[in-house]
Amino acid sequence: MKRSYGYLASAVIAEGIIGYATILVKLTDTPPISIAFWRMALAIPVFLILCLPKPSFRKIPLKHIVLIMLAGIFFALDVFMMNTSLKHTSIAHFHLITSLVCFIMIPLGYFLYKTKVSKMFFVGTFVATVGIVLLLEGGDHGGVATLHGDLFAFGSLVFYSIFLMMIHSLRKKYDTLEIMFYTCCGACLFLLPVSYLSEGLALPKSPYDWMIVGLIALFGQVFGQGFFSFLLGRLSQLAISLLILASPVISVVLGYLILGEKIGWVEFIGILVILSGVYFARK
Repeated sequence: MKRSYGYLASAVIAEGIIGYATILVKLTDTPPISIAFWRMALAIPVFLILCLPKPSFRKIPLKHIVLIMLAGIFFALDVFMMNTSLKHTSIAHFHLITSLVCFIMIPLGYFLYKTKVSKMFFVGTFVATVGIVLLLEGGDHGGVATLHGDLFAFGSLVFYSIFLMMIHSLRKKYDTLEIMFYTCCGACLFLLPVSYLSEGLALPKSPYDWMIVGLIALFGQVFGQGFFSFLLGRLSQLAISLLILASPVISVVLGYLILGEKIGWVEFIGILVILSGVYFARK
């Protein structure tokens, strides 16, 4: 029991680390695609060092490596969309919209794996839709939170869901570090030409920007995603559901403390309604 509480507390810390990494995106002028590329590129050596001692790392079939790297393209699109969204919307809006992952995953699971869909999912969908309307209508679209940024957050949600579905079966065969390493490799191979053609593969302009980008890679990719994915295999579905519901709350607190972002009453009500919808859908 004490160990499970320890895992849960660690997962909350991991959520906070991921939330902190998203805030860092707002603190650099480096273009979104370039941030995504450097986030993946700087994380690759760390994951490689951690994977090399594992005997299983050298035994992964080539077809599975290719599949994970292809999934990495969707992960790259997710991170690019995330970075763009964070430049145009609030931390709270981004994390709230991306917490709706179950509304993408469950329909995809039905069509791809014939997973049954309960009536509660449709109840949750209706409730969450009402909450989204309240959130978007109540937002300060001329200020921190804009509809443009919220739409990119939704794009991030869609691409991340596709990525998860592509590696669904492989997650049972290989550990997090191995999947994250090849995911980052695939993402870099995609982001390098895209960034070069669109932004000239922009380098961070100053030592400060390099520090911020390095922290994004360290906290967002290595500590955040890696540690959280490791903990998910050791937590119950109920605990995972509660963490997903807690993520926007953590982001609201961090956004207020670090960036001074505030939310209005209509937005606050929308957040509560959306979280209620997610809770019903995940049941």
